[in-house]
Amino acid sequence: MFFKKLFSFFRGGSKADKLNEQGKRLIESARAENPRDDRKYSKAINLFKQAMADDAKNIETLINLGAALCDSESYEMAVLVLQQAEAQGSDDAHMFYNMGAAMMHISSDSRTNAHFYFKKAENQPRPSSALRALYDYQTREQ
Repeated sequence: MFFKKLFSFFRGGSKADKLNEQGKRLIESARAENPRDDRKYSKAINLFKQAMADDAKNIETLINLGAALCDSESYEMAVLVLQQAEAQGSDDAHMFYNMGAAMMHISSDSRTNAHFYFKKAENQPRPSSALRALYDYQTREQ
């Protein structure tokens, strides 16, 4: 396994890394052009799922998939995916933020937990390069 990862590093990244980057570019493109472009989100979600099939422990891909699911209003699925990242030990600010954003839309009970995750996100030193969900909790709280 070590040599496989080392070889893929020198080749320019693994298949999962490349799929993850393609998905991120699609999401960023959709956000810049039309944040409600379901086709691009759907394609990006499929790319993230393919990346997960290649490397199920890739926390950044889990966070990106969670953000894309949240942006496409699949909030329950986003929470399930982000819980996987958290269970793997992620302390990424974007993971916490995305979890809070998804929970804001599920139920009134989950909103209490959402505030907990937003606070955790604020207390993290620096986020990774993972995607952050399109949600401004300071102006859109219900």
